[in-house]
Amino acid sequence: MKRHLPLLALAGLLLAASPAPASAAPAGAGQPAGSGASTAGFVVRKGDQLMLDGRRFRFAGTNNYYLMYKSRPMVDDVLADAKAAGFTVLRHWGFLDIGTPGGTDSVAGPADGVYFQYWDGTKPAYHDGPDGLERLDYVLYAARRAGIKLVIPLTNNWRDFGGMDQYVRWRGGQYHDDFYTDPVIRGWYKDWISHVLNRTNTLTGVAYKDDPTVMTWELGNEPRCKGSGVHPTSPACTPAVLTGWADEMTRHLKSIDRRHLASVGDEGFYCDDPASSDWTVNCGEGVDSIALTRLPAVDVVSYHLYPDHWGRDAAWGAEWIERHNRDARRLGKPVMLGEFGYLDKTTRNPVYQQWTDAFIGSGGTGFLYWILSGIQDDGTRYPDYDGYTVYCPSPVCTTLGNAGEELGDH
Repeated sequence: MKRHLPLLALAGLLLAASPAPASAAPAGAGQPAGSGASTAGFVVRKGDQLMLDGRRFRFAGTNNYYLMYKSRPMVDDVLADAKAAGFTVLRHWGFLDIGTPGGTDSVAGPADGVYFQYWDGTKPAYHDGPDGLERLDYVLYAARRAGIKLVIPLTNNWRDFGGMDQYVRWRGGQYHDDFYTDPVIRGWYKDWISHVLNRTNTLTGVAYKDDPTVMTWELGNEPRCKGSGVHPTSPACTPAVLTGWADEMTRHLKSIDRRHLASVGDEGFYCDDPASSDWTVNCGEGVDSIALTRLPAVDVVSYHLYPDHWGRDAAWGAEWIERHNRDARRLGKPVMLGEFGYLDKTTRNPVYQQWTDAFIGSGGTGFLYWILSGIQDDGTRYPDYDGYTVYCPSPVCTTLGNAGEELGDH
């Protein structure tokens, strides 16, 4: 989701990688994620279920994007609210990309002076210090203290915090989907994956790839052929391009880290009928949920739900949930509703009750709503920039927490 800054354009919401050889099976393929090493404290996959320390793991949780560049008290506040609500998983960004260290030539620029990757004149370089990845160190440290697992996307389809379009700008590319097809960009992104997974947390002394606080690495936040308009989409971008990229990158991720789950982080669009006028099923976004689910190194199916911006209604949302959960069971993978939101605050509570009932009844593994925000350093609430914020405690937060308890009982 990218609707978290004032005046942010929402147009992108309405709107070829070379696959690894088929014989190159990823590390851990065909067996529970985490096999081959101690899995104590790690969430692992067993067939279409997630397991934690030998017990089935189903969860309710939330999203937050700003912890990586805000103060430690703000991080602690959000995690405390999540824990009090009974949430056990939080999805949080693992990227923040700029142009030069001074912020010039940036798609988005530093966030409160914080950035993780920058252009050093010849290639992307890493900012590992106090206003760099040490900020992410603290998010992992604080989440571990709170007993909350993390889902971490490693880049963004949208322009916020740089993401794919910053890679294309670094390269001097023309199209948004150069991110998926250009071999140099693919190499840069693999290097970023390697750097993050191999990083040793300065607060815990534990490498990210060895930290059970992380539940899932996602390749990106909502990858599509289309971006935010910084770069256009090429005529050559198809579901095969995006699926091939996801295959290559999940295999690379698993070659470094066999103990964590991998997911694509996509919104779950379908490729039922290219001739259909329904853009959620006509391959137009380059996302084929079924093809992505079938990839051998993908452990968890992800999908999102935003009827307001997709031209749908709440009842359609329940059907969207049931279809994805049904497809995941058929294909033998756990399934996560990674983001969802509904704008009408007067009906939000019953809508979320309807959706969580549908999720539980159709065998879903876990859901994460967009978005939990907390208190700022001045004592005021972090603003509801996009209209989706559900603060905790609140009646809607209670509804979601209760649904999480029910989900855990099933």
